[in-house]
Amino acid sequence: MSNYSLNKFVREAKPTDNLVTIYNINGLPTYTVNPLSITRVLVQNNLVVLTTNKNVVINLDFTDNNEARLALVELQRQFDIIRKRITTQAQAQAQAVEIVQSGTDFTQIYNQIIYGTQSGGTQSGGTQSSIESRIVDLVKMISQSMNTLQQNIGITDAGPDFISMYDIKKLEYNPILSTYSTTDSLTQRIKTLTEHIAQDIYTLNQKQEKISNSFNPVNTFSGNEPVDILNLTFNELSEGPVTILINGIYLKPSNSIQNIAFFSNDGMQTATDYIQEGSILYINPNKLGYDIDENDTITIEYLTRNILF
Repeated sequence: MSNYSLNKFVREAKPTDNLVTIYNINGLPTYTVNPLSITRVLVQNNLVVLTTNKNVVINLDFTDNNEARLALVELQRQFDIIRKRITTQAQAQAQAVEIVQSGTDFTQIYNQIIYGTQSGGTQSGGTQSSIESRIVDLVKMISQSMNTLQQNIGITDAGPDFISMYDIKKLEYNPILSTYSTTDSLTQRIKTLTEHIAQDIYTLNQKQEKISNSFNPVNTFSGNEPVDILNLTFNELSEGPVTILINGIYLKPSNSIQNIAFFSNDGMQTATDYIQEGSILYINPNKLGYDIDENDTITIEYLTRNILF
């Protein structure tokens, strides 16, 4: 008797699904598969055979070869639904990053602050200009304004506090407020302002990265208490929940120390499904349902935290 049925083994993917769950003839989940980790799908007699990028093989037995062929088509359809959505989301995120990297129209902001006006003509800070060219344009405008001030004001060192103006107007992303000395010359203040602009633009240019690392268990995996299975401390913050794969099979992290897997940076006083500074991955042996040892592979995947999103 086969363990899987064409009409029961998968369910239609929801708009929020990133994984495909496979059910046996009793309606119980047996596998949770990431479509992006599947490198090969084929039919052998009455079997649908899946191979992951970690060379884990999953065999799904159906009544006969014909049913296995139809099941392969349905499984591939569910995979394609999720792959297409994830690809679309990735493209949208890339476009958003590109838009953010096009930067801020500093010249226009400067004109609004100093003169209360918009930049006329062709905007130097439009989406067609690079961030570097915008900084150059801003410095030119500051220099021109300072020349005007020097021609019309006898004591130029009593000029505007450009650093304070900039800090008030710049994007809200936990800035470190700039400082300057009242004894500095106006030229020195302009130089300090330019340095702070360069530092902030560098921060804005930091990209969000996808981290994917594989490890082998190193600690004893037994008992009823959670185990620090990798003997490893994570220090790079994650953007949202982490994906955990054991030999290519998805394992969902939790916000409770009573569940299968979780992260904690305070000695298991609290649990999270994402990585904080100093986080450790813990797994509950008695909750997992199968044994693992140092020959198994645990893969950790996540997006680094980005201050812009």
